Amino acid sequence: MSDVFKKNYVFKRYNRDVVVDNNHCLQYVKKQCINSEEIIFTLHITNEVLKSWEDFKGKGISLNFSFVEILNYFLAEKYAILVKKDCKRIEEGLRKLCSKVKSGFKGKSGLHYVNFASQSRSFAIQAREILRASDLEIELCKLNTAKVALEKENAALQKRCDDLYSSLVQEEELRRKTNDSLEDAKVDLQKLEKENANLCKYFDKISELEGFKNCGKPFSEVKGRQQRRKIRELKTYVEQALWFAETFGLKLSSVKFNNDEGVSHTIDYTIEDRKKGYKDLSEEEKEKVQQVLYITDSFCIGEAAYHEFTMTEGGEKLPRSYLVKQCKNYLNSLCHITRTPGVAEGAQMNLESELRNTIKQQASFYYYL
Repeated sequence: MSDVFKKNYVFKRYNRDVVVDNNHCLQYVKKQCINSEEIIFTLHITNEVLKSWEDFKGKGISLNFSFVEILNYFLAEKYAILVKKDCKRIEEGLRKLCSKVKSGFKGKSGLHYVNFASQSRSFAIQAREILRASDLEIELCKLNTAKVALEKENAALQKRCDDLYSSLVQEEELRRKTNDSLEDAKVDLQKLEKENANLCKYFDKISELEGFKNCGKPFSEVKGRQQRRKIRELKTYVEQALWFAETFGLKLSSVKFNNDEGVSHTIDYTIEDRKKGYKDLSEEEKEKVQQVLYITDSFCIGEAAYHEFTMTEGGEKLPRSYLVKQCKNYLNSLCHITRTPGVAEGAQMNLESELRNTIKQQASFYYYL
C-alpha cells in the first residue's frame, strides 16, 4: 500500500513539514509505563501539508487511505513511530483539521497564501494511541499465523492446480485422439456411403433384368445344337453364381438338371472343354471348311455375320465359325503376300521364297516316283 501512496503522493516535498515535539519524545522513551491519558508527544503539521492530505483524499485512487495511514507513513519514515490504525479520535480530528485548513486557503493569494501555508497546527497524541512493541508482536504473531495458513492453503491450491492441469492435459490428449478417431470414422463413413451408393445403383440395374428370366424357348423345345449352347451358357452362369463355394474350401465338380420331360442333364466341371481345331479335322471336313471360306471371301461375308448365321435354326449343320477362322489363318501362313508399291492395285510375292517352295515340291514329287 505504501508503494501506491508513494506513487500518487509527493512525499519528499512535505516530509519536513511534519514535526514531533522532541521533549515529549524523550519522555516517551524514558517512561516504559505511562498513563494512557497522558500526552506523550505533539505533532506540528503545516497548513500546506494538511491541505495536501485533503487533496490526496479527494483523488479517486486514494479513497482507501485513511488520515491515520497517511500520518503513519510520515511518522514511520522519519521517527519510526506508528499510531494505531483504529484510533477514531485521531482520524476524526485530522479530518476536521484538514477540512478547516483547506477552507482557510480560499480567498488567499500571494504573500497571504504563503504565510498561511507555512503556519503550523498542533495535534496531541496520547500514549494509548501509540502502537507499542507488544502490540506489534501480537500483530506479527497473527500475521505469521495467517501466513502459515495461507501457505498451507496455497500449497493445497497448488496441488489442486497441478492435478487439474494433469487432468486437463489428459482430457486434451483424449480429445485429440477422439477427434482423430472421429475424422477416421468420417472418412470410413464416406467410403461406405460411396460403396453403398454404388451397390444401390448396381442393385437397381440388376433389378431391371426381371430376375434373370430366360426369354428364349424352354430347353425341351429346342434342338440338340441349341440345347448344347444353352448348356454351355448355363455352365458359365452356374459357375459365376456359385463362386462363393471356394471361400468355404469347396470346389464345384458337377451340376445336375432335369427338364420338363424328366430327362436329366449333368454339367461336369472336372474335365475342361477342348474345342476341336482345324488341323484335327479329317480331309473331308477340311475341304468343307475351305469351301465355306471361299464363299465368305468371294461374297465379302464377315466373321460376325457368319457366326450369327450358324446360330440360327438349321445353322448347326454348318462348320463352326472358329474353324473357318483357323482355316483362313492356316492358308495365309502358307505364303506371304504384300501390296505392290504405288497407287495401282495389285500384290507381290517374294521370288526367293516361292522358288524355294517350288523346288521342294518338285523334289518331293520325283522322290515318290
